[in-house]
Amino acid sequence: MHCSEVDETATGSAKFFVGALQLASRGRAKSQARERPKCSEVQAGRAVSVSGYAPEMRQAYQTGGFEDIAGYSRGVRIDRLIAISATAATDESGKARFPGDVYAQTKAAFEQALEAVEALGGDLASVLRTRIYLVLDCEWRRAVDAHLELFGEVRPANATFYVAGFIPEGVLVEVELDAVVSA
Repeated sequence: MHCSEVDETATGSAKFFVGALQLASRGRAKSQARERPKCSEVQAGRAVSVSGYAPEMRQAYQTGGFEDIAGYSRGVRIDRLIAISATAATDESGKARFPGDVYAQTKAAFEQALEAVEALGGDLASVLRTRIYLVLDCEWRRAVDAHLELFGEVRPANATFYVAGFIPEGVLVEVELDAVVSA
């Protein structure tokens, strides 16, 4: 299936992923000789893999810590699309910063995520979508206050969820974001 095709049986996340790849691939000059990226089949409502990108088109931003243990990157850029992994306000040792303060944790986590976006060539204005994950019984309003302070002018798409908990003790919130940079 080419990225220009959307599997109508896919759920929202898979459609978003395929749509974001479409958006990211539109800005390429017609003179480029490489083939349009292909998306693998959609299984269980999620895109399984992406092929067709030359290795030099993929950039990863890594900060160490749990990323090294679990084998992932803080952020990845392919062409114009940047995806930032779930990010918590933790220090170098992995301990939660700002214990008990959901506003400060949310703001710091988004600032860390935005550092990754900037390292990969984006900026605040390129943020397309944000996600906020909160522990149960957390003050959701304080988290969205921090979001408004940082993203009020940009107004990205957003989803906010309650989750059972996080691996680092004392973490009340984790954030993710996606960005699309100009060609």
